[in-house]
Amino acid sequence: MRIVIEKNDLYEGLQRVFNVVPQKPTLPVLSNFLLTVCGDEKAPGLLISGTDMDMSITTRLACDVTGEGSITVNAKRFISIIRELPDGEVTVNIDGEKIRVDFKSGQSNMMGMSASDFPP
Repeated sequence: MRIVIEKNDLYEGLQRVFNVVPQKPTLPVLSNFLLTVCGDEKAPGLLISGTDMDMSITTRLACDVTGEGSITVNAKRFISIIRELPDGEVTVNIDGEKIRVDFKSGQSNMMGMSASDFPP
């Protein structure tokens, strides 16, 4: 899967969902964002979800995507990486459980977790 989006758009979407991610979760997967790539021809985009089991937030971001699927990623680490990036276009490549964020002057790598562990 591949996502191409402006850094500021991605960061704003992550901030909206980050408010519901618990600081000390009862389940480790609750400290993650669920990233879902939708390759729908009419409205391709990225869904970002978070939950504390009482409340859930999902936001949809319009962007260029290739492929479909989902993965969870540590919310605190991912939002920190995106916050520090220079303005401009960001490409997020997801291969299995590996996530690579490419930006104007470099890249950052991290591991994700299976989306099947994230609560419905």
